[in-house]
Amino acid sequence: MSWGQSGPSRLVVALVCISALLLGAVVFVWRAELFPILPFGAHLVPAEGGPSGSAQELFRQHILDPIPQSVTEIKADRLRKSSGYGCVFRFKISKADVGLIVNSRPFVNATQAEYRNGILHWEYAPGLSRTKVIYASDLRRPRWFELQRWNHFKAYVLDEGDKYNEESLHILLYNEDLEEAYFIVAWGN
Repeated sequence: MSWGQSGPSRLVVALVCISALLLGAVVFVWRAELFPILPFGAHLVPAEGGPSGSAQELFRQHILDPIPQSVTEIKADRLRKSSGYGCVFRFKISKADVGLIVNSRPFVNATQAEYRNGILHWEYAPGLSRTKVIYASDLRRPRWFELQRWNHFKAYVLDEGDKYNEESLHILLYNEDLEEAYFIVAWGN
């Protein structure tokens, strides 16, 4: 087989093109935007066009308005999925004011909950459990998100998914010793 004068240069161009395509595909999959079927929000990325406003405004919109008096140090991270949005909050709050949030909606007290490797797992009752990917990659997680350091916490969940597989999920995690909470909101499918 004869390559002719342009044969090797065509091969080099073809290899460069294939390498570029493969690199692009790897980066795209790594960002997890290609597969909206990844479990429970593994494809969350920074929000563009989703919820907007300051952390306090987002708190009022998605958690409770007015903000309870004991709530301080509110931090919020807006997230976008290919088919929905979400917010993750961290804030200081007294045990009494956690009750205001819990009583504001029909939350279910999870009997058991743990957070490992970016995934929150909870049980409603023996044999009835669910998981939610909060941050699929440490590269995306904000510096203030340190749920992995909590040894124990209470979890309250409101899961209002519907028959069309639309997700509406509110999760309140509370560490009584630290008087600190995380609140996760996800909606879409």
